[in-house]
Amino acid sequence: MYCSNCGNKVDEDAYVCLNCGVILKKRENKVKSKKNNIKLFNVVTLVFSIISFILSFSLFFYDISEVGMYTKAYERIIYGLGFVSTTMFFTIISLIFALVNKKSNIGKIGLGLTLISVFLILTEIFVIVIY
Repeated sequence: MYCSNCGNKVDEDAYVCLNCGVILKKRENKVKSKKNNIKLFNVVTLVFSIISFILSFSLFFYDISEVGMYTKAYERIIYGLGFVSTTMFFTIISLIFALVNKKSNIGKIGLGLTLISVFLILTEIFVIVIY
């Protein structure tokens, strides 16, 4: 690589030309890519948190409205545990993303939705076991 100011040959990784002192590469590129990674991380956190919340909410109300007392206990348990395990998968992933990203506002929203999901899942497990 050559310096755009003096034409002297410089290393590919150099930030400053040793001959004339002109800045060759700006460090802003690394900062921008870090901001893009944070935005992507925020989106992933929010998406997984919303999926977790919707699954846990639908799990809770489906058991009360559809399964209820009309099915056999072991069928409710098998159905419930399958749905609970799927919901727990999304909840655990969203909890990890939200805890890592808890300093941003989206991370806080994701953490709140995930904690509500955990509460609904625990309530559903309690309903499955008791009834």
